[in-house]
Amino acid sequence: MVSKFDSRYLKLDKETSEGHYAQFSFVVQHFSTLPNWQFNQLYHTNCRSLPTSWEIEIKSEEKPSNSCLVSLSRIDYINRPIDAHIWVSCFDIHQRRLSFPKVFGKKAVRPYEKVQGNIEEMIPSEEMRYLGKGELIVEVSVSISLCHKGIMPSAVNLISGMKKMEFSKL
Repeated sequence: MVSKFDSRYLKLDKETSEGHYAQFSFVVQHFSTLPNWQFNQLYHTNCRSLPTSWEIEIKSEEKPSNSCLVSLSRIDYINRPIDAHIWVSCFDIHQRRLSFPKVFGKKAVRPYEKVQGNIEEMIPSEEMRYLGKGELIVEVSVSISLCHKGIMPSAVNLISGMKKMEFSKL
């Protein structure tokens, strides 16, 4: 279990024209027989326009199970709505995809609200044979968007834009 930001799990963190995208990956050892498991991770967008903070939680059911609860909680205090999506993909140790990604999203997420869902079957039963020693690689992707929308450009951007303009010589 991870209780704070741990860069070992972060595979990708990039800013896009719409917002931010991050990808995390972790391994669940002995997936089919483990009584329960949990993944917690903090994610900060470090956005110049609207920095936001998130807590990612993926938690299995209380018994050896093929289902889990997924939660993406906004934990900052800036009262401006943004869109958030989280999707979960499962792979075997050879990076073979075992199921289609499960996606959960919500528009206009405000501070202390959540995007959440339940994955009834992480891996189809016919794919369980590919787990081998039971190591399941879980990839979690997070997309935060519309944080750049409606923000006035900074003075530096405005000035640099004006330098590129051509003015009439009337």
